[in-house]
Amino acid sequence: GASMIDINLMRLTDVSKATGIGKSTIRRLVAQGEFPAPIRLVYPKITVWKSDEVQGWINEATQQGSKIALVVTAQS
Repeated sequence: GASMIDINLMRLTDVSKATGIGKSTIRRLVAQGEFPAPIRLVYPKITVWKSDEVQGWINEATQQGSKIALVVTAQS
């Protein structure tokens, strides 16, 4: 069968560290639809990202050498 992928839930700080992108930039990218949208948990009332989605975005950004990734790197 397919191997299980370990999926962790990441807070904004974790996502920021993992991507090297500032928190406000992450929020803006999400609003623009350029970054995976977070999940809002009901209890505890927190906002989290799924690590596999964040990892997927990192893989895509680094493969494409996309304008977004370059712009973000230049800003941070």
